[in-house]
Amino acid sequence: MKIAAVILLAVMLSACGLNRGKQYIGPNGRSAYYVECLDRPENCYPEAQQRCPTGFGITRLDSGLTISFRGETKLADKYVMLIECKE
Repeated sequence: MKIAAVILLAVMLSACGLNRGKQYIGPNGRSAYYVECLDRPENCYPEAQQRCPTGFGITRLDSGLTISFRGETKLADKYVMLIECKE
């Protein structure tokens, strides 16, 4: 049962990848984006800095296991952040 829950979480987090690049309005009314990375949350920072060159705050952080990431087959921790740009 625990494995089924982990697989379900991984599938749900994989769906967040569909939101990459789309701009949202964050809770403070500023531009917000989803960024995703593997292994540890700090690996998301380069993409976050590219999307928000004036700085960003992390609005939400989710994590889970993934077996496929951007076309590669790899079992790893996957992190999905919703970041809000500072203006």
